[in-house]
Parts: sequence; structure tokens; C-alpha cells
Amino acid sequence: MILLDDVGFGQFGCYGSDIATPNIDKLAAQGVRYNSFHVTPMCSPTRASLLTGRNHHSVGVSSIIDLANGFDNNLGFVNPKAGFLSEYLQNAGYHTMALGKWHLVEPAQQSAVGPFSQWPLGRGFDRYYGFLGAYTDQYHPELFEDNNRVRHDPTPDYHLTSDLVDHSIAWVRDAHVVEQRKPYFLYMALGACHVPHQAPKPYIDQYRGAYDSGWDVARVAAHERQLELGVIPPGTELPEQNPNHRSWEKLSDTERRVYARLQECFAGFLTHTDAELGRLVDELVALGDLDNTIILIMSDNGASHEGGIHGTLNNLTKMNGGIQEPTEMEMDLDNFGSESSMQHYPQDWATVGNSPLKLWKRYTHGGGVRAPMVAHWPAGISEPGRIDPYFRYVTDVTPTLLELAQVELPRSLRGNEQMPVHGVTMADSFSNPVDKREKTRAQYFELLGNRGLWKDGWKAVSIHDREDPLSDETWELYDLKSDFSETRELSRDHPEVLAELIDEWWDQAHRFNVFPIEDRFWERTLDESGEAPQIVRKFYPGIKSIPTGVAPDVRGRSFTIDVEFGELSHDTEGVIVSHGGRFGGYAMFIHRGELRFETLCLGERNRLEVPVALNGTRSAQFSFDAVSGVGTLNMADSEARGTLRFLPLHQGFEPMEIGRDSQTSVSEDFTAPFAIGKSLMSVEFTIVTSRV
Repeated sequence: MILLDDVGFGQFGCYGSDIATPNIDKLAAQGVRYNSFHVTPMCSPTRASLLTGRNHHSVGVSSIIDLANGFDNNLGFVNPKAGFLSEYLQNAGYHTMALGKWHLVEPAQQSAVGPFSQWPLGRGFDRYYGFLGAYTDQYHPELFEDNNRVRHDPTPDYHLTSDLVDHSIAWVRDAHVVEQRKPYFLYMALGACHVPHQAPKPYIDQYRGAYDSGWDVARVAAHERQLELGVIPPGTELPEQNPNHRSWEKLSDTERRVYARLQECFAGFLTHTDAELGRLVDELVALGDLDNTIILIMSDNGASHEGGIHGTLNNLTKMNGGIQEPTEMEMDLDNFGSESSMQHYPQDWATVGNSPLKLWKRYTHGGGVRAPMVAHWPAGISEPGRIDPYFRYVTDVTPTLLELAQVELPRSLRGNEQMPVHGVTMADSFSNPVDKREKTRAQYFELLGNRGLWKDGWKAVSIHDREDPLSDETWELYDLKSDFSETRELSRDHPEVLAELIDEWWDQAHRFNVFPIEDRFWERTLDESGEAPQIVRKFYPGIKSIPTGVAPDVRGRSFTIDVEFGELSHDTEGVIVSHGGRFGGYAMFIHRGELRFETLCLGERNRLEVPVALNGTRSAQFSFDAVSGVGTLNMADSEARGTLRFLPLHQGFEPMEIGRDSQTSVSEDFTAPFAIGKSLMSVEFTIVTSRV
């Protein structure tokens, strides 16, 4: 089971894209393509439904796992009453392996002390190698193996996708050679093609100039290819452009150059991913396992518009409210897609990627919830190359694989009575092209207040405005049997149908635990506990990295850092504490005889420095006053004061570290890991928890 991230309905070659995905296309030609496979509009909920077969609210994952609020539908983990496919297969004698993105355990549970019950090994996987959060750097990722963080020194040609495929090949070989009679389940959730869009330069350069004609031309061309391939029904129209669309013809030359290169990077990223997946398929061929291996390749939601109208070279800056203008990005054009960029394309390229559907990730229109999926199984699929047109939902995957593996759903798992599976098997799509149950199905959608319901080819959908009560919001109605792309709104023509679908949505919302609806996003990234006493936390060198979710939270707060040293000499250098990396964060370190404190926020660097005292002084202190924005650095009789800026909202994917920096460095003065060694004794944070 191979899950891609933020890849839209129309971004595989076999779904009409001009992006080269020959290996996926070959599997599609020998298998089944689904053009009505649906997911939730965001990553964690889709993963929870994919691996359990239940609706995401029912299992406690109403939104991304980071936004947990403690209600039963937003727990910050998957309810144990909803067992994972891996748990059921493991109990049935399968060897189970997970690689890549997990994003099913809240940040507060991602530290070196767990708890590990919601990590992959706690949910039925024998092995795990990947990253726990929403995304990571493709060149310098934060990685875990089983229940331990991996400290690695990437080679110059390192890329995370290649690393994940290398591990998957090694593990498949182990399973084939050591336990030939034991079946296996391999789940690989790639970082591709989520931001940052990073890929080896040759893959990006093969698209040089390919998008100079712009997104308007590209969208029309994609739509024409989709009609020619038959991946969309004859007569399917292109909807009007999505909100905030910008005509390519009206852009400046600088904007065109920057925007085209950003799309070239995404295309190179996906083509590189396809090439790496090809290596895994080649391994199955070499082992003689391909015919009897079920391969599923899919995406977790539609293409992402989160790059905004311009896109960005530093998504962390954008997520903290900063904007990079095309004129600024153009100065770094040659580095697009490299390790020095954390980039995302403009939203109009996401519109092309979702062709011919409306809107994007996060929304319940087609562009958010209709995803590509390819199934390949030579021993079990009749009529290879067929396109399956029937409504399928992400909850259908687990019951399908359980049926094909002849594994029954247990009534109880590890002492937890199991809730019913909500999906239905789609094993019929492999051998029987007719789905007789489609007319009896109804499926709700909800994310951040955006709602929808599919029933018998009709779809009701509503965009949520946080200022309006849910009961007052406008619903749209579409007949997907004749309007695949949601272009003809029919609420006035069929009010009785719309009323029935809305009633059904409310019924399913109550039945599947949708309420309360959480419509806050950025606000949930901040602690809302209000006034509280000071927090004092002491850290020691040699400890594992501290994920952002459990690191001292300095956003908008006054705090001090007290440092105790052992022996200091003229040669002492290294990191004392660092949180973040080359795209944003802060670091305290010794370099060239100076104690330095540096911040990187929205592209702006600020630094304080004092001489390192070698006359027996064993302590230093940094303090920050959040009201004035002034920081003070002290050591012995030396003091430096100045204005500093800390990231106000999103801290990125790099953890806090003591005594070293294992990934990328906040400061340009040093290169990771820059370990300080035995000179450092302790680092103590004192934080005032009320924000200013």
C-alpha cells in the first residue's frame, strides 16, 4: 500500500497529467484505475480511515492530528476500539512493515519517552522507518526507526524517497528469503509530494521550459488528455476557475519565470518518486512475487493550494504570516528544489493538478476529496487496464484487503471491543466490473466545517464560513452521474433532493460522531490555557532530540535560559541549544571565542554575542522580554542586548536539541551537528506561560 501526499486527481500520467509517471502508468495499464475513489480532504483523517476502515470522526481524528482538542472525535490518536489493518493482519500471521509519514500520534507523544502505544509498532507493525509528523525535509529529514530517533549523516546524493524505497526493498527481501511462507503487508506513506517540493536537480531540469506557457494552457491541455484517456466521462466540462485565480497572460515576466520553475520542481519531485517506486516493483519482479502481490497506489487528498497565490521558497515563513514576493524568489532561481529551499507552488498549479475538479485540499468539493488510485494484482484482476467508475471511499480499503487475505474482523482486540467497519469491500472491482451496492450507499464528508454528502450519484456540498452557524450555511447540489466536475449547480432545480441529502448529512453526522465541529486551524497550534505559573525545565547533553510538541514553548512568551558549563577553553565550540533549522528557529552556541544567540524569523536574522569567559566562570544566561521584544545575553561581566524575533506560530519540523544540532542549522556560522562535547553540563528554561 503506497500512499502519496497532496497529489491531485489529475497528476499521474495515467490520469491525464503531462508529468511523467511511467511506472505508475504501467501498473495502471495492467491493473485498475479508479476515477471515483474518495478520501477525506486532509492527511491524518485519510490515514486513520485508510488503516481502520472507519470514518475518521468515529475513530477520533476529525482533523489533522496536531489539532486535537480532547473531544471523542478529536483525540490526538486513533481510538483503540478501531483496530488497524496492520493489527488484524499481524494477528493473522502477516509480517507487517510501515515506512514514511505516520501523522497519527499527536506531537506531545512523539518524544523519546513516548508513550509508544500509538506509534506504528504499537498499532500492529513489526517494523517502522520514517517520520512521525506532517512533513519533513527531503534532504535532512527527522527519522525514526521502530521506537527510536535515527541520527544519520546524509550523503551528498541523499533523498528521503530513495531512502524509504531502499528500506522497503531490504525488508521485502528479508521477508522473502527468511520467511518465505509468511505473507507480508508493507505500508509506505511517502513524504512526496507534500511541501517542501525538493528533488534531485536532473529530475527538475528535465522539465525546464515545460510550463512556460502557464497554468491556463496547462489546465485545458490536461482536461483534453483526460477525455482522450477516458479517465473522465465524455462531456465532462471544466468548471470556472477557483477563487483568486490569476490569468497567466496578465502576469509579469518575473512572476512567470518564478511560477513556472516552482511547477517544474513539483513535476520533478513526482517523476523522481515514480522512478523510485519503479525500483520497488522491479524488486518484486526479481523475487518472482509480483503476480501474487496486491499493490495499491493512492493519494491522501487533493492537490494543495497552501502555497497561496505566489508560492514560496520558505513555507515556514509563509506559515508564520510572512510573504515572499516573486522578485525576491527570482534571485534564488537556480536553487529551487534544492536543500536550501522549502518550497511550495502557487495555488493555480494545484488547480491544474486537480483537473477537472473544483477547489483543493481541505475542501469537500471534488478537488479536495476525489483522489487517484491504482490497483495492480495480476493474479486477481480481470480485464487489466479498466477504469472503475463507481463510488469508492477510503474506508473501503481495509475491508477489501481483509476479505482478500481471508482474515476475519475480531470482536475484540487487546481487550478493546471493536467498533463496526464502516467501509464496504470493493474486491468486486478486481474481478467484476459491476457494483450493485452503489445505489444503497451514502457517505458524508466534513473537515474544518466544510461539509458534503454523496448519495446515489448526487452530491450536496457546503463551504464553511466561521462567522456563520452551520444551520444557516448555503448548500450546493450536483448530479455527478452527468456532471463529473461539479459545474452545474442544481439546488433550485431539485430542492427536494437537496433537502434529503442535507437531512442525511445531519443523520450521519450524529451517527458517526462528527460533533462538535472544530473549525479552528492556526489558533489550535497555540496553547490556550491562559494564565499559569512559571515552568522550569532542565535539560542535559546526550538526551535525544525534543520534538516541538514537548519542547519549551517560547512563542509570545518571556523566558530565560540558564546554562552551566564544565571546563571551557579557547578551543571550545558547539551548540548549546537549538530549535529549528535553516528555514527558521533559534540557537545558542559558542563560536570563535564568543557566546552567541541567534534567531531566524521570516527571513530576518538577529544575533547577540558576548566573549566567552575563561576565568573560571561556569554559567551564562539568556533572557527575553516578550513585551519589548528585547533579548539579553550575559556571561561573566559581559552583556549584550538587542531586539530579537521568534517564530510566532508554526515552529517547523526540526526538533529542539541540546549540545548538538543533528539536521540543519539556524545560524550560518556553523554546520550541523556542531556538537559542543563535554564542556556543556545543563540547560535550564524558565518560561512564563501567559502570552503577550
